Amino acid sequence: MAIGQARLLHKLAWPADDVFAILAGWGNLTKVMPAAVKTSELDEAGYVRKLVTTGGAVLHERLLRYDAERRLQAYEILDTENNGVPFLNYRAKLRIRSVGKGDCLVDWSSRFNPKPGKTTAECRAFALMIYRGAVASAERMLTKR
Repeated sequence: MAIGQARLLHKLAWPADDVFAILAGWGNLTKVMPAAVKTSELDEAGYVRKLVTTGGAVLHERLLRYDAERRLQAYEILDTENNGVPFLNYRAKLRIRSVGKGDCLVDWSSRFNPKPGKTTAECRAFALMIYRGAVASAERMLTKR
């Protein structure tokens, strides 16, 4: 099975800590991505979130690593057949770095296997659409502060 990758590097004119607080907020995905995520519920331990998309798909994501000091988060999608995403074995890493006075660089990357009938290019485009949407939403949220 082919291994695909997606990566977004995006510079923002906002402090890294502020951007990380929004994008890595494990329980606030409905605020960051309201057009895509209808509900988000955390399990008792807070490591697995159940997402219901606005299209009705259900998927579960597990937090693998969270390091506020390094502004790093890693997570994976727990595979199910009809979870609304085009890939399997999805693992992602989000890292926010300071780059100058008050600016930051969002580095969001993932590895995955396309589901049967999907191409690596389709999967990459889907992942990048999600990342770009979340970054744009974070920027709007920061602007409204």
